[in-house]
Amino acid sequence: MSILTVVTAYYNREDSVYPTLESIRTQSFKDFQCIVINDCSTDGTGDRIQDFLKTINDDRFVYVNNKTNQGLVKSFIDVLNSTESRYVAIVGSGDRCLPERFSRQFELLESDLDLGLVGSYFFKVNERGDRIAKVPKQRSGDFSSMVQKNWLSHGEVMFRRSVYQAAGGYRQAFKYSQDYDLWLRMIRLSRFGMATDFLYERSFQPDGVSFNAAKFPVQAKYSVAARNIALSDDPNNSYRELLERGVDQYVRNDDATFQNKLSKTIARNIAWGNTGPAMQANNLFIISRFNRIALHIFGVFGGTWIGRQFLRLVARSVR
Repeated sequence: MSILTVVTAYYNREDSVYPTLESIRTQSFKDFQCIVINDCSTDGTGDRIQDFLKTINDDRFVYVNNKTNQGLVKSFIDVLNSTESRYVAIVGSGDRCLPERFSRQFELLESDLDLGLVGSYFFKVNERGDRIAKVPKQRSGDFSSMVQKNWLSHGEVMFRRSVYQAAGGYRQAFKYSQDYDLWLRMIRLSRFGMATDFLYERSFQPDGVSFNAAKFPVQAKYSVAARNIALSDDPNNSYRELLERGVDQYVRNDDATFQNKLSKTIARNIAWGNTGPAMQANNLFIISRFNRIALHIFGVFGGTWIGRQFLRLVARSVR
């Protein structure tokens, strides 16, 4: 049995197969099993995965072909329930692990048994292929820091399975922000750390949740739900309430935390050049007339030539 399970899942990302899987194959750390999930893609993703695995002929890679679309969370739950490694690493589809990623994170977890999870510095790769170095402002912390902001993202983490299991694992009610929900429970049981090396490249995905006006407001609601559940006097009961009511009823549009979070998300999308979907979300969800007008002006400015040049500079500083 390998000491590390690597999980990467695909849905209609045929052009993203090779870069990600090749970056996993060429890791300096060799003792891993990589589970590659095709979540019932309707394009050529499944064929690309199988062609790659046939070419490399590496028994560390295992192909899982979902016959129906299960979603990311259910796919991850099934894989982690069927494996037994000491550690787990997540890799986003289309992203790349730099060669020392697994080795450095494994060393940190092995050297400190109180660590339950480690992230890393990363490069953000934009639509032009530019690599922008990102050093997280928060490099370690406890529950109080995590509940204020999710200072880790999903793709570049490695975590200890025993802590994952003790926290209850991924929860299927979280269509989005499943990582934040998990981190808020794991960080109560262990410390989180950060490899102070650039070990990951996070790629620009124009079809991702962050660029979809119908999805990123829902993602914001799930993030608020994760935080509210973590802060409640009875988290288990609050989670059951989310299951019963659904996220739209559990987090209403007039929730102040949701409005604040969504306003920031809309501004960030404008800075990224995703003005159209951002303005759509602004018109549909932002309740404060002042905030709605301010974001509209920001969006109009972002549509001008001068605005686009300015926002390209701003986007380099926005995570």
